[in-house]
Amino acid sequence: MSHRASAEHWSSITETTAVTGIRLLYFFYRIGGRPLFWLSVWPVLVVYWAILPDMRRVSLGYLRHAYAAGLLKTKPTVFTTLRHFFRFADTLLDKLLAAGNQFKDKDLHVVGREALFADHRGAVLVTSHMGCLELCQVIAEKKMVRQLHILTHTKMSRRFMRILTKLNPSLELSHIEVSSLTPATLVLLSEKIAAGDFLVIVGDRTPIGSDSVSYAEFLGEEAPFPNGFILLATLLQCPLWSMICRRETEGDARYRVTFSPLWEPRPVTRKVRAAHFAFITQAFADKLTEELSASPWDWFNFFDFWHQGTGRKEH
Repeated sequence: MSHRASAEHWSSITETTAVTGIRLLYFFYRIGGRPLFWLSVWPVLVVYWAILPDMRRVSLGYLRHAYAAGLLKTKPTVFTTLRHFFRFADTLLDKLLAAGNQFKDKDLHVVGREALFADHRGAVLVTSHMGCLELCQVIAEKKMVRQLHILTHTKMSRRFMRILTKLNPSLELSHIEVSSLTPATLVLLSEKIAAGDFLVIVGDRTPIGSDSVSYAEFLGEEAPFPNGFILLATLLQCPLWSMICRRETEGDARYRVTFSPLWEPRPVTRKVRAAHFAFITQAFADKLTEELSASPWDWFNFFDFWHQGTGRKEH
């Protein structure tokens, strides 16, 4: 495998099937539940698994890190990645069901909500490609007075959200594109924070064109994390929390989302800037590891996270 292939950016990897295919799978679920869904999807999934060697490779790379860190009991092989693919497909179905109001409040166990809402300030919530965040968003829309604004980088994210809103036209989720932090964008985001709203941003993928990362120990090896979520909270001088979703392994809920404080706003001088970014990056990586230790099959970051190419700038 060439270095160029191993460093392929996540945005160039196909993550979802076509709108028609997703609608068809959702139709199968509607008429036959999960049994018909799986009867319909497993041949397609096996074919995708067979013809996408890069996806198998990066899945195996993650699973090997998880095994080395003690999160998995059995050493993974290339065939183990098929289980990872199936968990992703099952979660994709849950995303569609969440958008279609098929889940109830009891299906989501929330940890740390009281502390988050005790503070009336707006905040940046950094999340990851784990679990079914759409369930969090949908329930939040029904129960929260303070609004969630999802910050997106790519057309793929917006396309998937259009699929969800077509499944449920009444679904109103706020999305703000932040391909670059222009003055106008910062003014808009500052207004949202001043109103007490939450800005949700993914912290385990680097956006297109970004060369700003900080390194943290993650599952036994140093990995580059984007500086965007830390920079955003620092510029807006607002609290930074992690919001990580995974399958619930205890109780009756299907998913569990945990809110944890990462940083309180204070001035950051140039002298301590590097240490500031490094400390928060490691804290976020530790939170990811903690949640993955309970549900290691739930990380769907299908690109080579530990080896993202060279020439990036570390703050």
